Amino acid sequence: MRLGRLSGMCVVSLLAAAVAFTACGSSDQKKKVPNQYQSGGEGGDAGAGEPTSGSAGKSVGGGGSGGTGGTVMNDGGVGGVPIEPQGGAAGAPDLEPLGGAGGAGGDGTVVPFHGLYVGPTGDDANGDGTVGNPFASLAKVVGMAKAGDTIVFLDGTYKASASQLSSTVIPDGVNVMAETPGAVTLQGAANLPLFKLAGSSSIEGIHFLSFQTVVQFVDGATATGSLTIKDSSFQDCAVQCLLLSGTTTTNIDVAADAVLGDGTYNFAILSQQANLSIAGGIFQNFSNGNVVNATDDAVVTLDDVSFTASTSKALLLDKKASAHLSHVTMATGGAGLITQKGQSALTIADSDLSLAPNDKAGLCLRLEMDGVGSTEVTDSKLHDCNTGFSGSIPATLTLTRVEAYDMNFAGIDLGGGAGGAGVVVRIVDSNFHDFGSTALRINNGANFTDLKFRGTKFIVSDVKSTWDAVTLQTSVGSNLDLGTATDPGGNTFLVANVNNTALRLGTQGTAMKAKAVGNTWIPNVQNADAQGHYNAPAGAGMKLEDSSGTPGHNYAAPYAGSSILLAQNP
Repeated sequence: MRLGRLSGMCVVSLLAAAVAFTACGSSDQKKKVPNQYQSGGEGGDAGAGEPTSGSAGKSVGGGGSGGTGGTVMNDGGVGGVPIEPQGGAAGAPDLEPLGGAGGAGGDGTVVPFHGLYVGPTGDDANGDGTVGNPFASLAKVVGMAKAGDTIVFLDGTYKASASQLSSTVIPDGVNVMAETPGAVTLQGAANLPLFKLAGSSSIEGIHFLSFQTVVQFVDGATATGSLTIKDSSFQDCAVQCLLLSGTTTTNIDVAADAVLGDGTYNFAILSQQANLSIAGGIFQNFSNGNVVNATDDAVVTLDDVSFTASTSKALLLDKKASAHLSHVTMATGGAGLITQKGQSALTIADSDLSLAPNDKAGLCLRLEMDGVGSTEVTDSKLHDCNTGFSGSIPATLTLTRVEAYDMNFAGIDLGGGAGGAGVVVRIVDSNFHDFGSTALRINNGANFTDLKFRGTKFIVSDVKSTWDAVTLQTSVGSNLDLGTATDPGGNTFLVANVNNTALRLGTQGTAMKAKAVGNTWIPNVQNADAQGHYNAPAGAGMKLEDSSGTPGHNYAAPYAGSSILLAQNP
């Protein structure tokens, strides 16, 4: 919000809602800044069984609105929402006929705004830091700032080359903002770090251009505090835009269609137990490093974020770092999208991950964890990469309602490393289709405590492919469950090339067994019925188990001692 200007004398005005203006300038120019309320009064309840709202609270600070009434009796509906900017917390749902309560009340305490101003035509020698007589440099205003103050840049461009900017320690509790979001640019140099935070701060409405590092914490590995960034953007950071460390927490909030990061090097590097949460924003034109790089025990949360027009990876996790992605879109080029190392943990939900059109050389997800760490993907798409999931096998790989398609090579190709014992792979209600070679290959001899496929399609429809649709080469002790009599698989295994098999089991010298009851195969092939199902005949052990040594169109278990249980009567 652009901060308005008033004319007249410098005054402090107390209105009915306790609004005060404390930042004053010259006789013909003053800054109007709204006060911030600690909390508001409590809102009223809604009427019984009616979809209406109760009235707002009556306290000085203003309250949350009343709860929304239920549409039927005994359905209280949701609670009220705060009245911005004064409101208290939103109310909770209520199962009684009345709607949920409004926001929790407060005492209406006013926190006045105190701004220290910097202007493009300011004067360090004669200025006093007011909006009408601002200072000229960041160094001058920081020297006067104390906890509770806000450094305000008036509209314009500020340059390190003009001595307006320098590497500066921001005191704990001091915030930085633009007079008008998007109308302030701070321009640095490739060897210049800008803000060094001594504690907690917020940054709002500023465009940062060409710094070595824009924000870092003074105390490094022992740093504490929080950073809030709103409606800002970062362009051409020479090393990284944000260097986050210690136990700090950083929250970034921008519009979903706003460019948050614009090349060239890393946007954020996290270490120790740093926590980064980004809501909204586009990352583009990154060509070196990784957009987000997290190590140690750092935590990354991305929601409604897009990555585009870049050749660097979007995310690298190492050691015990973790990341949670939701509603994320990736459409980039280069070596790939995400790499996991160490014992890292990754969850992805409701996202769309791909390389740029006509650029399928890289990997969607590169897993380098070898029996440790975890990867969980839900309700998401992976496409237009060389391979969807490649590398070694983590301790846990869980895919639920995932669609992987249009890959040059494979949907899943995991086989590097020793694999370890106790590996769990669960694939449920997913769809793997349209690959140049194979839908899924696991071939490193790992011991699978729990490998289970349910309700998933594995289809290689390219007749030019010389690969099987699914290949499982694990240890003799693995539990391979593709369907049982009591819990049918509901999977589909299809391959177009008649010289290949839909499911191949086993490796030379290893006797493997898999259960694959209740699935769909190519009809009328290897005794499958016209619907592509296998049914165990009465007698003969009441089951159909095949150990064929000859490759077939539906299945093959060619090595001594290996077998596939295709059907079983209860």
